[in-house]
Amino acid sequence: NYVLDNFYKNTPDGLIGNEDCGQMSAWYVLGSLGMYAVTPGNPEWTTIKPYFSKVKVKLEDGTKLKITEDEPASRYAGLKKVQQQKPPYHNIVPVPVIESDKKSFRESGSVTVRAFNVPRQLRYLPMYKVETGDRKDIGFSLYKAPINITSSGKIYAFSVDSEDGMKTSDTIVATYVKKPNDYTISLQSTYNPQYHAGGPEGLLDGIYGTDNWRKGDWQGYQGQDFEAVVDLGKIKAIKNISTDFLQDSRSWILMPAKVEYSSSEDGIHFTQLKSVGNTIDPHLSETVIKDFPADVNAKARYIKVKAYNFGTLPPWHQGAGGQAFIFVDEIRIE
Repeated sequence: NYVLDNFYKNTPDGLIGNEDCGQMSAWYVLGSLGMYAVTPGNPEWTTIKPYFSKVKVKLEDGTKLKITEDEPASRYAGLKKVQQQKPPYHNIVPVPVIESDKKSFRESGSVTVRAFNVPRQLRYLPMYKVETGDRKDIGFSLYKAPINITSSGKIYAFSVDSEDGMKTSDTIVATYVKKPNDYTISLQSTYNPQYHAGGPEGLLDGIYGTDNWRKGDWQGYQGQDFEAVVDLGKIKAIKNISTDFLQDSRSWILMPAKVEYSSSEDGIHFTQLKSVGNTIDPHLSETVIKDFPADVNAKARYIKVKAYNFGTLPPWHQGAGGQAFIFVDEIRIE
């Protein structure tokens, strides 16, 4: 019942998994009845306490079932208790873990590789190799100390069984990005903690969000405009400004109505450079990524980006009356 109470909500993210063809909803119904399949496709069911004190079920042949806490579903569903046989298995070498504070860095980054071992037993040894802009390892080496990287690239790793060197885990890979500049950013809006994209610097880190926004590379702002000020460090000539936004109308994420770019030399007095309107239809059901580019001719140290929220969801939307999200990712200033 913990899953039924906590993992299903009447919100845009109300399903903990992919609904797809109705599997998540079907699990909820079966779980409420007191039975569910741990492994879909296998003719095996697990029984639990029904969620409701009494349930009436009408079957396709016209018969009706009554399920209560005292008369569980298993009694009527033709389920038989069986002694599960332990299948034969082979030891699997677990993959290692590649860790770092962040996926992006300014000058250099430190990465560790850790094999999965039980306490006081170092059976599995981590192996790694680096492929970055300034380093190309020919083969894998035994990991002994944190890896220092100074350019964008990938780190590959696998574990080897020290008791049987022929047994290894799958190879995993982690990607790290050197930030394209030393700009800093100050947010004037408050993002939803669930969609933080690594914090304010996530908008300048060179890591671009994909149409799978659930991976966490987009910042989400609900019921408010997005506003941020980028500090370039010194006064520079600026030719182009662009910001990426995402739309997934079904999840209440819509393009901003417009995006305004302003410049300043002192960070206090700003002059508007350009306003860019939206051209994406909010009725679209597909996930869309759009940049809002502006060609400008200015000299400034500070650039303000302000995106205007779509607002209240209209009557035609399945979430009518709710507040739309703005999802923003990378801000580029050239």
